[in-house]
Amino acid sequence: MGILPQPSIFELFAQQQLKSGIREGAKYLSKVLVEQIPSIPQSLFYKFDEYYLLLDLLVEYSHLKVYNCSFSELFYRLKRINENGLQLTNRQILVSLMFLSVLPYLRQKLLNSYLIEKEVQYRTITDHRSFKQKLHHLNYKLYPKLFTCIDLINFINRLTYATGLSKKHSIDLHTCQSILTYQNPDDLERSTFSQILLNLFGLGINSGAFFMQFLDHWFIEQKSTSFFQMPFVKCPERINPSNDNTLCSICTKPKVNPTVISVSGYVFCFDCVHDYVKVFKRCPITYYPVSIDNLIKLN
Repeated sequence: MGILPQPSIFELFAQQQLKSGIREGAKYLSKVLVEQIPSIPQSLFYKFDEYYLLLDLLVEYSHLKVYNCSFSELFYRLKRINENGLQLTNRQILVSLMFLSVLPYLRQKLLNSYLIEKEVQYRTITDHRSFKQKLHHLNYKLYPKLFTCIDLINFINRLTYATGLSKKHSIDLHTCQSILTYQNPDDLERSTFSQILLNLFGLGINSGAFFMQFLDHWFIEQKSTSFFQMPFVKCPERINPSNDNTLCSICTKPKVNPTVISVSGYVFCFDCVHDYVKVFKRCPITYYPVSIDNLIKLN
């Protein structure tokens, strides 16, 4: 096998940013849709990681199988080959799929667990933890150390790649024993239709990002007034929890669309707690800091 041209470190960064940007854009879209269209189930946003994992597995597997590259790599006309210059084997495809889709999903779930545990650390009694809470606490202790080591290894791999000491820039390529190179004319001819779709998709991402920001700004403008017209809002006294579990502690009426605050565990009417949290940014009973993202509908 002759010396194959390899992409620059900047092209590698660009294709990695494309992949993460697509995910963040899709999550933002799901959030806007759930907030602005009541008929869309909120699980689209709260279970976004799981839905996106299934879609990502399908897209990445099809691209690895047909084009020997990931979706974002095809966008930059790159491909993966094994160390003998041949196409990827089934084992290499599965390993690549693990690093492209499954491990980023697991890392995101561990990060979510870490952030939740970090938020409640100051008020958790460590002597009376459930098994699930102990797992969260263990992850809270190990997550920074584990992923600091992983990020350090990735940094060393990229540094050796950029200086020409290695042909592989990531743990992914080292594990599946493959290298990244440019597509040849035959590959480009085979992927012409897909490349057209990718170019259209890239244009759609740029246009869609602007459009979503415009919609979000428009909805905010419609639902709010000028800062200078808003009166000073004094946080009300702490609300006592209702003795009747069927009643909302805010409006003292039967709960409509019961919604739990994930930080404190108290349940209220959706409209009541949504309006309260939007203004005061805290749980009405415990006064723990809360955002709209901490509200979970129970229906």
